[in-house]
Amino acid sequence: MPLSQQHQSTQQTPLSVLIADDHELMREALAQLLARRWPEVQCRFARDFAQTISQLEGASALSCIILDLRMPGMRGIEGARQILALAQGCPVIVWTGADDPRMVSLLEKAGVFAVAFKSESSENLLDVMAKLPCFNESAVETETSTLTHNTQAVLSRHDNNRMSSAPAFTDRQLEILRLLHDGRPNKLIADELNISLGTVKNHISLIFTKMQVRSRSELLSETREWLL
Repeated sequence: MPLSQQHQSTQQTPLSVLIADDHELMREALAQLLARRWPEVQCRFARDFAQTISQLEGASALSCIILDLRMPGMRGIEGARQILALAQGCPVIVWTGADDPRMVSLLEKAGVFAVAFKSESSENLLDVMAKLPCFNESAVETETSTLTHNTQAVLSRHDNNRMSSAPAFTDRQLEILRLLHDGRPNKLIADELNISLGTVKNHISLIFTKMQVRSRSELLSETREWLL
């Protein structure tokens, strides 16, 4: 049965959560925390991107996925998008140590149910999960933003420039940005995309302007978590 159909019957099956995090102690601590709030919960674990994909491909019904962006092989939001596609409607909650508002904006647009932060109380994560109907029978679905209260608090701690949405990149600029993260020099990027070296440089210049950075190292540092 496809995962999307399985999820429709989640309330008739035991609660099942996939905890995807590369730190074993974190996985175990979170599983214990969930069991205290929902004694019937069944936890499965993944320690990297490949294991997460494997769990989803052979998954029985899942109630929720808790996802860390910094696992080996994840590639940040790009990896999150792949996991969302495989989850086919199963709610994904990103649990991260990064609080970049641009990253939050991109994750929300990608379709995650919510973003919770490791820097905040772990009870906040449980409160987010309690908003899911399968974890709280009294929960009512709304069309309001899925951003959690602590996510909004993080956003409010940034100035207006930092609170703006992530820059709108063209598909070509995203391709170039990903290749920059792969360590490609401009000439190889031009060859791979079959465009001129001058065009590559123009795109990079526009990316620098949109990101308000002055160097390639600064660009890669700024986009490592929320884009790739």
